[in-house]
Amino acid sequence: MIRHAVYVEEKGYVYKDEINKDDLNRIVEMFNLEEKNVGDTYTYFKLDSSDSVIIKSFLIDDKNALHIVLFDEINPLNLIKENIFINTLEDVENLKREVEENFNYDDAEEFLKNRQDRSIKDIAYLLLKGEKVTIVDKVENHNKWLEAIYYCFNEASSKNITFTTNPYFKGDVRLYIFDENIQKSSYTFDFKRGIGPKLMINTPYVKFIDSGVYASKKIYRTYMNFMEYFNYTLLDEELNNSYNLFLLLNVPNLINDGVAIKEALKFLLKYIKPEERQAFIENYINSLDLLWDKVNSDIAEEFYLFMFKDIEHKKGIYDRIVSIFYRSYFNILKEIVGFDSAVELFERMLELNKEKPYFKTYVLDKTFFKFVEDFVDLDVANEISLYIAVSCAVSSGLSYIQLKNIEGFNKTLTQGISDRIIKYILDKIEGDLDFAIGFIIDVEGILEAHIIRNKLYEIYKRESSEVKRSIYKRLIEADKKELSFEIFKRGLEESEDAVKYFEEYRREILDYFMEYSKEYLGKIINEYFKSLNRQDRFQEAKKLLFEYIINTSYTINKEAECSIVQNFELGITLENYLENKELIEQVRAIKARKEIKTRIDMSFLDVIYLIDDFSGEDFGELIDEIKYVIKEYDIETSIRHRNIILYKVGKYLTNFEYHKALFDLFYEEEDILTYFEFIKINRREESYKDILSSFIVYYLYYIEPKYRLLNREDKNTEIEDAIINELTTFKSKDLDYFDEKIKETFQNLHLSIPVKWSIILNNTKQRMTLKYKILNLFKG
Repeated sequence: MIRHAVYVEEKGYVYKDEINKDDLNRIVEMFNLEEKNVGDTYTYFKLDSSDSVIIKSFLIDDKNALHIVLFDEINPLNLIKENIFINTLEDVENLKREVEENFNYDDAEEFLKNRQDRSIKDIAYLLLKGEKVTIVDKVENHNKWLEAIYYCFNEASSKNITFTTNPYFKGDVRLYIFDENIQKSSYTFDFKRGIGPKLMINTPYVKFIDSGVYASKKIYRTYMNFMEYFNYTLLDEELNNSYNLFLLLNVPNLINDGVAIKEALKFLLKYIKPEERQAFIENYINSLDLLWDKVNSDIAEEFYLFMFKDIEHKKGIYDRIVSIFYRSYFNILKEIVGFDSAVELFERMLELNKEKPYFKTYVLDKTFFKFVEDFVDLDVANEISLYIAVSCAVSSGLSYIQLKNIEGFNKTLTQGISDRIIKYILDKIEGDLDFAIGFIIDVEGILEAHIIRNKLYEIYKRESSEVKRSIYKRLIEADKKELSFEIFKRGLEESEDAVKYFEEYRREILDYFMEYSKEYLGKIINEYFKSLNRQDRFQEAKKLLFEYIINTSYTINKEAECSIVQNFELGITLENYLENKELIEQVRAIKARKEIKTRIDMSFLDVIYLIDDFSGEDFGELIDEIKYVIKEYDIETSIRHRNIILYKVGKYLTNFEYHKALFDLFYEEEDILTYFEFIKINRREESYKDILSSFIVYYLYYIEPKYRLLNREDKNTEIEDAIINELTTFKSKDLDYFDEKIKETFQNLHLSIPVKWSIILNNTKQRMTLKYKILNLFKG
């Protein structure tokens, strides 16, 4: 839309369309109307409102006049060339509202052709740098210079070149063209006197002016048409990148500078018109194909989005783009620092092309795996190529067996599998159960990674019995029985009810896979018994005795038989011995018949009988025999059983070494007071004073020094207090007996009497004295 306003000095506005009054006032204030305008001059700039404005300054009746034209989307030179401006006040009646859209630059071409200096190149360079330029030349050349300079740039960019030929204009523009030298900028080209800057700078855009403006009209037009693909409306140094891009796509291998290529591609990605993207790719696909090794990681994703976004999935162009992508992607793996970034970039491209099968089938071919061999020395490429192959197979519905049958995949699998890539692959295949199981079983032997077994277990535990059996079938066929066993153990550890879990495992797995069951049942039962408490273990052992051993329809290995029998024997106690006597006899017969050897053989009873048969000669030998039997058969005695044994031997504990032997056999280090409490149940024994004195020696000789070295005086104090309390239950004269026995023992050891014993003895006497005083007080 074109709007007019005509201002005449002393008259004001003689004509005005609907234009903001403040804008008009600011425009008029930019001109020094005190000076008479000489000839017709033109000024072009942009208002803050974003409207463009061009003003013709001239004289009407010897008065300064301004014809102001506001417009948009028009080349300002068209407004001058089509004489849209008035010459007299009468012309106001016939103001033009439309002009031609295209500007004819024939005069500009002729003007430049006749000039053999390089000034136009320097002027263009300075304008791209954002500098202001002044040209001094004859008035008849003013418009020619405007056209020549505009001719050097694409139309959208040239509109940024604001100008004036009016020496009395007070505003700022990019280009000043005068009849005489008036200092308006840092750079002045005075063609009247032949004076001006000699920059001799050879930027890409300067080269364009050399080759396109001066040398070849074909290059000029091709470049200008090329710029129609872009939504570039600025006038700055990025035009250098535009021309580099033009050369990159039209003259292959002319530009080899990495920075220049990178900036050129950035220009492409930043300014390409969305509606022109497809046409651009189709026209330049051959050139883009040559750029696969020029794309770096900084612009990779933008470049791939540009290539894929609007292209239809059809043979030809799309196939070429897919090939460009994979070649470029593997090339930039050399410089991508973050492994995660590489995977995520591929995933975004896979998602972008999810409805385009060729993106994936390109990978699922021996050609791709042959191509990957070019990057065999790059670990990340081997890993990523495996991930890509698996991702594309899963996305395409390919089975793992089908993928394995593609020539080259197995080599990629061996070279690419790693702790780093496996987590991504496992996440990718989790939704495809058949694929996941096949892959996990295959790589489990190649890569020792807990994550693989964890994933297989996760799949196993959440699936149905049928799927669980399928997993086991494939594991057993792949000779991975140990992994099958690991699954059982993991499930057992996590189960809340071990008995229920074992029954389900028998029903779902063991009853179906007899060879596996026969080989691993012993290990399975061992793990199962470990998970149970003593009572449950005994009950389960009895049940399995009937089901697996007494019932001979099952064939189980020797390890399983031993485990069942041994855990049955572990459960036999004095209390249940008679109840299970018949079964015990059966078990003994079975052991003899099948030559089953266990470390138990119900030896708890043997120990009891051993004590009962003791005649009292050398108790040290008895202790050695008890120790031997217990260590030989690895008895897991309960607290009750331990106490029974200790009770039966308590009366013989008259030597401090006997205390040590039994304490070490049945108690933890911190349980000394518990043991002492047990000792006191022998108070009615005639030998109790000797039992107690030998315990005190045991304490003074072994326990007290150790706690003292460990700075555990609190523990010593606690034990000594218990001993003192027990000694106060005796008569005063008995203390002399204890004193004599304890001293005698240390003298026999050739050791001095411990100071601690004196302290204990004195404290005991004091406490007994206090005790008697209190009793007498109550009697009085």
